[in-house]
Amino acid sequence: MDSSLIPSQPSRSPIEHLSDDILVEIFLYDKADPAWRGPPWFRVLWVCQHWSRVGRQSPVLWRKITMRPESKEGFLEASLQYSSSNPLYVSFCGLPKLVKSANLLAQHTSRIRHLTVVSPNPRDPGLSTLAHQEMPMLEWLQISLYPDRRRQRPLRGDDLMLWAPSANQLPSIRRLTLSGVSISEPLPVFPLLQYLHLQEDIENMLDIHTFVDYICRLPCLKELEMKTFRPGGDVDSILSFPKTLRRFSIEDNAVYVQPFLSAFVFSPTTQVRVFRALDYYSPIVMHQFDPSTHLTATRCLPDNFKAVFPILSQVTSVELRRREEMKFKFVGTTPDGNTIKIGGRVPEGAERELTDALCLLRDIKKIFGSSPLVELRINGTDSTLSEERDWVRLQRAFPRLERLTIEEPCANSPWDLRYPLLSALCTLRKPRGAQQADSAHSVLPWPRLRTLALATDLLDGDDERLIQTVAETLEFRASRGCRLGELRIILRYIADHLQDKNEERKEPYRDALSHLVDCLELDVVRRF
Repeated sequence: MDSSLIPSQPSRSPIEHLSDDILVEIFLYDKADPAWRGPPWFRVLWVCQHWSRVGRQSPVLWRKITMRPESKEGFLEASLQYSSSNPLYVSFCGLPKLVKSANLLAQHTSRIRHLTVVSPNPRDPGLSTLAHQEMPMLEWLQISLYPDRRRQRPLRGDDLMLWAPSANQLPSIRRLTLSGVSISEPLPVFPLLQYLHLQEDIENMLDIHTFVDYICRLPCLKELEMKTFRPGGDVDSILSFPKTLRRFSIEDNAVYVQPFLSAFVFSPTTQVRVFRALDYYSPIVMHQFDPSTHLTATRCLPDNFKAVFPILSQVTSVELRRREEMKFKFVGTTPDGNTIKIGGRVPEGAERELTDALCLLRDIKKIFGSSPLVELRINGTDSTLSEERDWVRLQRAFPRLERLTIEEPCANSPWDLRYPLLSALCTLRKPRGAQQADSAHSVLPWPRLRTLALATDLLDGDDERLIQTVAETLEFRASRGCRLGELRIILRYIADHLQDKNEERKEPYRDALSHLVDCLELDVVRRF
């Protein structure tokens, strides 16, 4: 037969030319895609025998195991088999029962490197069995139990799992996170432990002296986080944490946090986070709600907080962050990069009229009033009223300020901080001994101010007013010998089709402001 009449064999598709290593990388990418919510990654092994062979002979694909309520024990069994002798990174997310999974893992606990257990059933015998296994290679352990997220009270007693690990159970542990467990006595001293996170719903019988003594016996501890974890007892002397501690975080209601912090003196090099949680579990009763005391994060601070946190004397930069309406925090940063963060939460049931009691500018003065501040950033002010006098107080508290930024304008609302600020920048202060504010020797606020940044949104339509007010402010300050060095206007927009309009917005700013400053920057930034 003429060979030209014989149908030629189809050529191999390009993917069939890929090496096994490249295929494994593709499988890993598919497995790690956080946006993927479809069928499990291992279904790619069903495409053909070649892919199945490559997948089953690649232990790297099976060492990270995540079990969810819809997962089958067969997947866990296959992962344990095909991962060979590789270290295991195991996560159980929301499984009500772990008996079968714990039995399967029993022969492989020596390989577990990371273990995360998030379970709604703290009384599950499989969970207790797994949590008390010896795991010589385990470096990261997280136990988070949540029997009922709809509860209106803290968890206690039978709601929790009693965890009493032995000293040799976790010899390599470096990071430990606990939530929803009961601790009847100090944990063993883990010699390599660096991160200890004691989160919500932990019942403990420890007094504060025993707890601090335990923390000081951990030779490598770098980070301690306490969230509604409450060692009890009275304190008759000043306490301190070990010098190895680099980060400390506490989140609780003010009734507990304030006396707890008053018992300590923290190292200036320890980065601190203090977050005021809600003072109750049940929904608030509005007519009984006192915003002046229930909202401010300063209620967490003891009377001697400046002695407790000597880092405050080194803070040169402060940022107010409030991107979410229900949370806010102040971030103070030293020239060395160390930080102190103090924040709080607004109850979800609080009406906007009550959230106006958040006098955040006044809180900045109260917290950082003794700090040598040179930079202030306002990044979110929703539901936060301010008046010109609030800015005047800040000017008196921080006379050496050089850089000031307002990134969230809240234009056309009572919470716009820009115009009270611009007005305050033109308010003359009489010097000591002077009788009138218009004296030839009157003092201009923030004479060292060299950089000012203000944001404006395209949809707010306040460009004309902002240009006029900024120009008047700059002219007045220049006439008093305080010409601004750099002005940055942040032109924000939301939709891509509006981006071209921002180019048109630049011209009026250039025409009105460029001759009033040494450097004018007009930055176009997408808001979301």
